[in-house]
Formats: sequence, structure tokens, C-alpha cells
Amino acid sequence: MLENISTDFPAYPKDGIYLDSVTIGLQPKIAIDAQRTYVENIGNTVRKGLHRHSRITTEKYIQAKEDYATFLGGKSENYAWIPNSDYGWNMIINSIIHKNNNERIKFITSIYDHHSLLAPLIYLKKRNLIELTFLGMEEEYNLSECIELHADENSVLALSHVSPLFGLRRDISSIVDCAISKGALTVIDYSRSAGQNQIDLKNVSVAIVDGSLDLLGPQGCGLLYINENSLEKFQNPMPGSGGVRFVTSNDLGQMRNIERFETGNPNIAGMIGLAAAINYLKSLGKDKIILHRIELQNYLIKRIVELSSVKLIDPLMDTKMGNPNRASILCFNIGELSSHDIALLLDETHNISVRSGMICTHPGLFSLGLEEVVQISTHLYNSKNEIDKLIEGLIEIESMIVN
Repeated sequence: MLENISTDFPAYPKDGIYLDSVTIGLQPKIAIDAQRTYVENIGNTVRKGLHRHSRITTEKYIQAKEDYATFLGGKSENYAWIPNSDYGWNMIINSIIHKNNNERIKFITSIYDHHSLLAPLIYLKKRNLIELTFLGMEEEYNLSECIELHADENSVLALSHVSPLFGLRRDISSIVDCAISKGALTVIDYSRSAGQNQIDLKNVSVAIVDGSLDLLGPQGCGLLYINENSLEKFQNPMPGSGGVRFVTSNDLGQMRNIERFETGNPNIAGMIGLAAAINYLKSLGKDKIILHRIELQNYLIKRIVELSSVKLIDPLMDTKMGNPNRASILCFNIGELSSHDIALLLDETHNISVRSGMICTHPGLFSLGLEEVVQISTHLYNSKNEIDKLIEGLIEIESMIVN
């Protein structure tokens, strides 16, 4: 396993444990330094000037996209900068609606997905602009067959690679193949898996990545990937400066490439920081990262099931070791204790950071008859020793139920 990696992350708690990376990942020092160097010495933007600082900025902007493509796949010219996954989902969903001249499109998604995806879909459904089909528990057992049943040429499959509630890694390749065979578009969010899995962008129509999560980049910097076969189908429903070729009093022409989706001045410092974070991950080796995180998750499950009062939110999979569908997310409850009480006790008594509450998955929790959970999410800077300390803290909390 990777050892002593936490020292590369300035924000990692010096006398504590950080187990909330699915909410926000910590940045390596190399990414922070790259941003600071750019802001202090250049601090310009692209597509606005011919002077030296603008040219240097453009070179760094192009290089950053090449770094993304090298790590994630696809071609650099198919990547656009976006602020985050929520922005990306809203942009693409509305672009699809406009593309079809406001004809009612059927979106297919999972009720166990994240609010970044569900909120814009539910909003548009309430306005009677789209049809919306939720896949539930039974469908999650066999998503490919269910998508083949529901999808057609007037539908869009919208899913995250990893469920934030179950920590389940979906078989995206098979799912996308089924959707494509029915003529459906596919929009997949890799925000919670891009740093720990080999992802396949070959057939995906659109991919979205929030760079501040699994890729350990800065907040406010994400990626929109549109397959070259799909790019011409989309226009930016939120056009502005930077993404247009011309504007007259009667008309506008959007950029002919993916830059049409980069409305306004891109977060160049963030793009450079994200590229540095990706290069940091590359330097460690993706295979080592994957192995480390699998071992860590398996060890977490092995230890946590020792606690008799722990109830894992694990309806789709058993807790056997080495399950290849598991990502670095685990949700649970302890008896009747409030998840917030558990999180606060861990924080105050052991300086351990975990997430609690409804974790931006309200529909999924309600469907399970739950109102809250504790969520633990690990990354490459965590260790088995930290898992042992977490279990010690949970044992103390569990004893409160007995006493």
C-alpha cells in the first residue's frame, strides 16, 4: 500500500483523520503551488488578447487539457472547463432539450443518485419539460436489462459511475452499450471515481467530472467531455463571452468546437491546479492507487462489521472482501443514534472527520425508509492505522447504546 502520502497534503489534519473525500478531496501541495505560481506571475485569461501574458496562459490552458486527456482518455479537444458537476449537468440537460426544439425527452436515471443530477431533472419535470423515469432497487440489480427495456431514440440515460449512497460502482460500459443499441444518448458522471478507476469514454456521449472530488483538484474546476461524434448535436444553452465567434443585434454564432461551452473567463488557475493534481496521481501510478484504495475499503468493511450495532447501507451487495463493484464510499448507522451525533462525537473526541445527514441523496434515502446516514469516504492519503482509530471511536460510541 501507499505509505505516508498524507504529508503531501497541507490541509490534512495534523493530529486527526480526514474521511470525507467524496464531499471534497484534499489538494496535494504540488497543485496548490502550481496555482499560486500562475496567479502571482501571469494571472491572465484565454481568447481575449495577443500579448505575452495571454499567449502564455493559452499555452498552459492547452497543456492542461492534454494532461486531462492523457490521464482520463479521449482527445484533448473534446474537453471543456466547467465550474463543477452541478453546472455541467444543468448545461447539458438544457442543451439536450434545446436540441430537440423543446420536444419532451425522456430521461432515465437512478433514484439513488446525487442531487447534482437529480435536482435539475426534477425541476424540469415539474415544469413539464421532460419525462423522468427513476430506476429503483430492483433495477439496480440489473441496470443493463432495465435500460434496454426503458430506453429508445428519444431518451437520455443519465447516471453517475458510483452511487454516493451505496458506494456501488456501476458497469458503465455494459449500460452504455445497451443505451446506444436503443439509440439513446448517455451522460455519465465520473466525479466520484475518476481518480481510482480506469474509465472508458469511448462510447459515452457526454462525461462530467467535478475535479475537486476524486481527482484532488481545486474547488470550482470540473471537466465536461463530449464525444466527437456527439459534439455537433449540442449548443450551449447559456452562451456568453468566450464561447462565441460573433454577436450582432440579431444573431450570434457559437464556437465550432467544444469551447462553445466555456462561457466567460475559464478558471485558468484551477485548470492548472487540476492538471498538477492529475500529474501527481500519475506519478504515484494508477495501479498502485487502485490497489491501495481497494485494500483500504476492504479493511474498512472487515473492521466495521465487527461492531454489532452497525447497520451498513448495503442492500445490493454483501460485505465479502474483494468485491470489485465497491468504490471508496461506505454509509451506515449505529443503532438509533443520530448520524450528526456520531459525526460530532468522532470530531470532538478523536478529531475524525466524516459526513452525516442526508448526504445529498434525499430521494434514495426516503425510498429506503431512512432519514440520515454516516458516510465514510477514503482516498489515497488514508491508511489502515486510521481505520483502526476510527473503529476505536465507533466502539466508544456504540458502548453508549449499551450503557
